[in-house]
Amino acid sequence: MSCVLGLSEAAIARLATLTLQEEVLDELDRLADDPSGLRVRGVPPTAVHDFTRAEGDVVHYVFAHIEPDVPANTLRVLAIGLVTRHVT
Repeated sequence: MSCVLGLSEAAIARLATLTLQEEVLDELDRLADDPSGLRVRGVPPTAVHDFTRAEGDVVHYVFAHIEPDVPANTLRVLAIGLVTRHVT
């Protein structure tokens, strides 16, 4: 069962600063299409979905803090974090 994806103002503002905007949105769309992989971690009902993207010698670790609303069939992205690491 797919969900509707929503982004908070903070998540939209952070997304606007990322060079990986398209990749992040694609990942969030995949998650909304199949939210069964979403795991609640931390303080419920917030979940953290993390993934990586590699670009040459740089690895981007992306973290999306998500509030699932099962009855409403929605996933609301509250915040997006990014850590970048150069690999050698």
